[in-house]
Amino acid sequence: MGLKRTAYKTIASNTTLAEYFVRYGEFSQAKTVFTPEDIYLGQLVGIYEALNAGVTSILDHAHSTFSRETASASLNASMDGGTSNIFAFTTHYLGGPWFFANSPKLLRDLDFLNTSFPIVFSHSSFITPGDTHFTCSADMVTQARLWLQSMRLEFFRQTLNRWRIPGNSPMSVNQAFLLAMREGGLALRGPDIGVIQSPNMLGWADPVAAGIMHSNVGDVEHVLVNEEWRKKDRQLVLKDGLNMTRDESAKRIQEVWMQTPLPDLEGEFQPGAPYAGADVEDVVRGNGRGYQIKQCHSPTATVNYLNY
Repeated sequence: MGLKRTAYKTIASNTTLAEYFVRYGEFSQAKTVFTPEDIYLGQLVGIYEALNAGVTSILDHAHSTFSRETASASLNASMDGGTSNIFAFTTHYLGGPWFFANSPKLLRDLDFLNTSFPIVFSHSSFITPGDTHFTCSADMVTQARLWLQSMRLEFFRQTLNRWRIPGNSPMSVNQAFLLAMREGGLALRGPDIGVIQSPNMLGWADPVAAGIMHSNVGDVEHVLVNEEWRKKDRQLVLKDGLNMTRDESAKRIQEVWMQTPLPDLEGEFQPGAPYAGADVEDVVRGNGRGYQIKQCHSPTATVNYLNY
């Protein structure tokens, strides 16, 4: 999770990884736009979003290391947020056409895999364009539901393309539960993370399936971290004035990006890896595809209309 990116919410809802690199990532104008206070506030609000969903342990991609000041602001917010937070300086391995090579084999050859601290390979699954809470929610159950159905789709498609009818489900709700809860804790060498001793959906025949398929953030009533309330009676316990300050910071940052032209993604991303247009879904009758909603402002109203 990249916690400091809270300010990017809604302005990058249709972004791609290629666009992200040049528009929102470490190689963009972010390092000149985000102040240490922006970093602190974004990090803290990102943590609160996770706490609201019942997430108390986070591995955070420490993308805010533009300077000593921004790095310190990010770390301070992580400590003030009240979660068990792994402040992870990142190195990327994507493979495929992305060409960001830092493979498990390389780290093994350098003897980095036999240390006392955990090394986690993320962004290496080669399946998603983004895994931060500005492109999707911090609710792990929702993400697990997406993993489950997307993997079922992928494996079902492979069988159907061979002109065969699938005779089994290729991924179970229990596997989704393990990935969302247990296996993440084990990857961080935290065997006590993600252990649920008494699921609160005892009326269901299968509590794991109930949690993965039917629960939501509203089911998280209380959250305690180190014997302190972080969420009580379904309400977050926040610092006074945080929301107003955060809104001001987010509006300033979003205005900068709204005024910045989109990058021209033509030619090659890297030598040997050309850009290509993906097919676009059509979900409306008649002209247009319903891809984007634009706003038309008038003195009396704001009208939304479908375009493209």
